[in-house]
Amino acid sequence: GGRPSKMDKATLKMAMSAMSDKNAIATDIAKRLCITTTTLYKYVNGDGTLKAAGNAIMNKWGLRWQFIIA
Repeated sequence: GGRPSKMDKATLKMAMSAMSDKNAIATDIAKRLCITTTTLYKYVNGDGTLKAAGNAIMNKWGLRWQFIIA
């Protein structure tokens, strides 16, 4: 039960892409995705990589996301 998550695979992928832009502003990204900045940062780091909660969403769909920061 409980409240449905506002974050799904598609939204998470858009958030990752947007946050990977160094000129991106988190509040603008969150508004475009209809989520709060708190929700955004729950799933994605400031550089666009996934946090544990983001990995859980991706793994829920049977995918493994691993990123290497160069």
